[in-house]
Amino acid sequence: MTKQKTSPANRRDISDGMTDKWQTKYKRESLDVDSKVDDIMFSLQDIDVYSDIVKLNTQLRNKLKWIVEGKSLQTLDLNKPHDCTELKAEHKNSGVYTIYPDNSTSITVYCNMDEFDGGNDNIHILTSNGKYELRIDLGDWTGNKWYAIYKTFAVGNETNKYILTVGGYSGNAKDSLTYHNGMKFTTKDRDNDKWSKNCAEHAKGGWWYLDCHHTNLNGIYKKGKSHYWNVVSWDGIKNVYYSMKFARMMIRRL
Repeated sequence: MTKQKTSPANRRDISDGMTDKWQTKYKRESLDVDSKVDDIMFSLQDIDVYSDIVKLNTQLRNKLKWIVEGKSLQTLDLNKPHDCTELKAEHKNSGVYTIYPDNSTSITVYCNMDEFDGGNDNIHILTSNGKYELRIDLGDWTGNKWYAIYKTFAVGNETNKYILTVGGYSGNAKDSLTYHNGMKFTTKDRDNDKWSKNCAEHAKGGWWYLDCHHTNLNGIYKKGKSHYWNVVSWDGIKNVYYSMKFARMMIRRL
C-alpha cells in the first residue's frame, strides 16, 4: 500500500489548523483566569486594609493571575497582619505576636495593642510602609512619670545608617529627642556622630548621637544620680547625669 505524501502546503494547513485550535483553547483558558481574578479582586474590596491596594496596585492583579494559572491560592495569605493595630481586631491581650509589615518579612514584636517596639531593621520596615508616631514613657525613682509623643517618626535602612526622622512633639517630658533628628545611628564599632570621639563608647549605648546627646535611652541602667553622662537619661526632665527608673519607646501607626 502506497503512503500518500504530505505536501509542504498541506503540512502548513495542518499546522495552521492546530495553531488555531491551540489559540482558541488558550483564549478560553485566559478568559477563565481573568474571570477568576476579577472575582478575587472584587471580594478583596470588602477587606478594609486592602481596599486602596486593590484600586491602585496593578501588581496585585498580576500576582493573582499568576497564582490562578498555576499555583494554589493558599500561597497568598490575605490575613497577614501588618502591625499590632491590625491584630487588635482579633487579639485583645498584649503579648508577643508575628507581623508582616511588607507582606513578606515576618517580625516578632511585643504588642500592647496600642503601640509596639522592635530593632532598627524591623522599625525601618514598619515606618517605611506607613506613617507612625512615637511615644516615650519615662519615670524617675520617686514615682514621677512623664511622656513624650512625636507625630513624625521614621528610621532609615542599614545603607543610610538608620537615620532618624522625628518631629511634632507634644507631652510633659520636655522635648529632648528633636535634637537628634537627622542623625545616623552610632555604636561602638560604627561611629556616625559629629563628635571628634565616639559618643557610643563614652555614653555606653547605641543611639542617634549628635555630639553627644540630650537623651540616652540605651545607656547604662543605674539608680538616680550618676557622676557620668552614660546613663538612661532625658535631659528635659532631670539632666544627662540622672538615670531614669524606666524608659519605654513605642510606635503606633497613624
